[in-house]
Amino acid sequence: MCRRPAAAVAGLDHVPLPTSLGQADETLQKLAETSRRSFLGRGLAAMAVPAGLAAASVPAQAATAKSPFPEYHAGQNQRNFVEIQVDEYTHVNILIAAIESLGGTPRPLPTFQGIGYTSPNSFLETAVALENTGVHAYFGAAAAIQNPNVLAVAASIAFVEAYHSGFLNTLADMPLIPNGLTYATPFTVAQVLSAASPFIVNLNDNGQFPPTFSNVKSPANDIAILNFALLLEYLEAEFYFYNVPRVFPGAI
Repeated sequence: MCRRPAAAVAGLDHVPLPTSLGQADETLQKLAETSRRSFLGRGLAAMAVPAGLAAASVPAQAATAKSPFPEYHAGQNQRNFVEIQVDEYTHVNILIAAIESLGGTPRPLPTFQGIGYTSPNSFLETAVALENTGVHAYFGAAAAIQNPNVLAVAASIAFVEAYHSGFLNTLADMPLIPNGLTYATPFTVAQVLSAASPFIVNLNDNGQFPPTFSNVKSPANDIAILNFALLLEYLEAEFYFYNVPRVFPGAI
């Protein structure tokens, strides 16, 4: 059974969303830095993590494991996957903080299945699917967001998902953009759920957080969109938490 990351980081400063788009970068940077410090320090000790991960260390100081994938620079793949692992953990906490700052309640951590490491290739294939779905999902939700500050948060995470996807698509010998297009494409809620549902055993929410949102803009819908995104970020965070240490032993 996969051990799961905690739903929130101990000690995370729950700062409010910015009051203007000009403040968005500063706010997100504070959230990200706080989350990363918790991941690399006290936060990790409070989490149920796979054996061998109880003591955290800065990724740059970790021993470099032999990569099962081709790489241009020695240790590049391990560094990138550790960075992706921390990014997804950080995204979970940014979304939780954003939801709470709007007066909402973050959805609980679901129970997942089928995300465990079986081979390097299966790991890469799943990573490619999850990250590309994330890009499509954020793009699809953007048009339904009312609050410009929520849009700033969602867009900033979506761009990071796109950075991840480009790296992973290249590693998998695929076009940088899915299907070789020159533009990104949005997913509907149904398309996102079709991609994510096979990994979900139980939402653990007693039906309180339907995995959907409306196309009608409203403050409540913004919270629903953030909770929908949180479902995907939980999935990605758990996937990397469980698998990166197995693909790159000693990475963290």
